[in-house]
Amino acid sequence: LTEYFIHGEWQAELNMANALGSGGALTREYAALLRQLWLGNRPSFPPTSFKRVLSRFAPEFEGYAQHDAQELAIFLLDGLHEDLNRVEGKKPYVEDVEVGDRPEEEVAAEAWGNYLRRDRSVVVDTFQGQLKSTVTCSQCQFASKKFDPFMYLSLPLPPTTRTSGPLTLEHCLQEFMAEEQLSADNLWRCPRCKDFTAASKQFHLWKLPTHLVVHLKRF
Repeated sequence: LTEYFIHGEWQAELNMANALGSGGALTREYAALLRQLWLGNRPSFPPTSFKRVLSRFAPEFEGYAQHDAQELAIFLLDGLHEDLNRVEGKKPYVEDVEVGDRPEEEVAAEAWGNYLRRDRSVVVDTFQGQLKSTVTCSQCQFASKKFDPFMYLSLPLPPTTRTSGPLTLEHCLQEFMAEEQLSADNLWRCPRCKDFTAASKQFHLWKLPTHLVVHLKRF
């Protein structure tokens, strides 16, 4: 991504008309900041201009209060994506893909294709993948499957009693993909039972991005 900005490739893809973007302001300032950091000859460089523009579109970053790096990273990636979205004009309406009896590979590819009809950028190319979520009815065992895009994974830290040795990223991924029983106040309406029932939910990583962003949930 840094090379993409330093080499000026972003200029040909700037989407000035996207109402969800910043009109290119955030992207221009980020590109200028990277050029100063990587190509400038100064020993240090204050990101004053970048922070001013950032705060204009995200007032929560005004001032000098402490913020999570993850909050800044996600807002910045979202903003860059909208500024550089290759889909111009009004985004087409797409419906959720029904799995039915079709192969999962076919459904996942259709869902990803529908997503790209609305969102295509260097951020999608680099950081976005696809999750498969499965909700299973505890009464009739009917399973509803859905494929959704993601830009980062918010991973829980498993209890130390369930791990042996040092805690690793693999442990966190296994905890994230472990089957979860939905609580009694969060019943799922099963389309086969036609009633609200107890159910379980589980995530699987279906399509990985070239660069995976991970956020560790400490609490």
